[in-house]
Amino acid sequence: MKKIMMCLLAFMAVSGIWADDDSVELSKLQNNFAKWQIVFANKLGSKDGYIQMILTSGTPMFYTPEISIDADKIKYLTFKMKLPDKIKLNGNILFITPDDKKWNDEKNVVFECFSDGEIHDYKVDMSKNKNWKGPVTQIRFTPVYLAGFGAKDDSKKYLELGDGFTDTLPPYSWKWKEFGLDQTCNPCAIPVSYLDNSGQKAEFENMKALRNTDAKIVFLGDSITYLWQSHPTCQNGSKLWAEKYVPMNVQNCAICGDKTENLLWQITDGKVLDGMKPALFVVLIGINNVMTDGSATSIAMGIKSIITVLQKTNPDAKILLLGLLPTWAADTTKAQGVNKIISSFADNKNIIFLDMKKSFLKEDGKVDTSMFYDGLHLTEKGYSAWDKAMMPLLQQLLQK
Repeated sequence: MKKIMMCLLAFMAVSGIWADDDSVELSKLQNNFAKWQIVFANKLGSKDGYIQMILTSGTPMFYTPEISIDADKIKYLTFKMKLPDKIKLNGNILFITPDDKKWNDEKNVVFECFSDGEIHDYKVDMSKNKNWKGPVTQIRFTPVYLAGFGAKDDSKKYLELGDGFTDTLPPYSWKWKEFGLDQTCNPCAIPVSYLDNSGQKAEFENMKALRNTDAKIVFLGDSITYLWQSHPTCQNGSKLWAEKYVPMNVQNCAICGDKTENLLWQITDGKVLDGMKPALFVVLIGINNVMTDGSATSIAMGIKSIITVLQKTNPDAKILLLGLLPTWAADTTKAQGVNKIISSFADNKNIIFLDMKKSFLKEDGKVDTSMFYDGLHLTEKGYSAWDKAMMPLLQQLLQK
């Protein structure tokens, strides 16, 4: 816990006392944190009077529910914040009004962040923005921009919110021991659920309700795997899927946009594998992490956590772990770094690694662009290349 505490970002005064007549604490805008919308951060729970969170990717943003304050009477917004040492960044506060409900820079106030590992009192002068007047109906708080922030040091991606909100969350605890997962400060290896109102949540619930619980082979991954199935607007591999894979008794559990942490949630808290006893898992995950945040090592450890859970929950199943494809929409150096690490997870008995890279390259070693229709997702030709590279090994594993 001490390691986590050293990595924390703590803000928002907890005393509940107005600083003066023309200022208000952020926590007083709406202290039921369960009602705040949170983007790019995952609530872990409360501990020692603070809410602990982990930054998942991108720049964290916290949206208040609808509020009603008079900007003519409130000049300052106050809070307490702690940043890791040697992080030189700014944060900002945006707001909307009844007459202008769009989030834009015309209603933005930037504040300088102190970076010395100590707690500082912040008092942001909102009146610096000429539009800060009359009624304000919602505020978006960005404690710190993440550009360059801890991208190579995932242990710094924790933050804490003052205890004005702690009554809305259960105490913090590492709850994934039963799945064989050790406590970590790697965001790629901590299960992250879908937002309740997100398309991913709806997609997951629909898939889970309609899944084939008797499936012999289960595919896990993101949109690249999801698009083995038919889609009204995207190119896909549905013809091959219907012809060759459906007869093999398969289930596709992939969800568009998934990262390693989302897939971890699926197979732990999401209970997507409950009632299933497949003989083989096919896993292709991590490209969305590569495209957003996290080092190659962090992403690889997230994939290793997925393997750990699969072996814990389905010890008799084999795992076919696929290397990330050589797309040109992502950092190829980082993706290759991930593949190099995860290839070492194979024992060639229960875990088999397959790098299909050569199947997607031309003779000159460059990516065959005809395999990808947008630099990331596969064309029908791309799925055919995947099938040719994987099917012989798939059949071999099922015969053992």
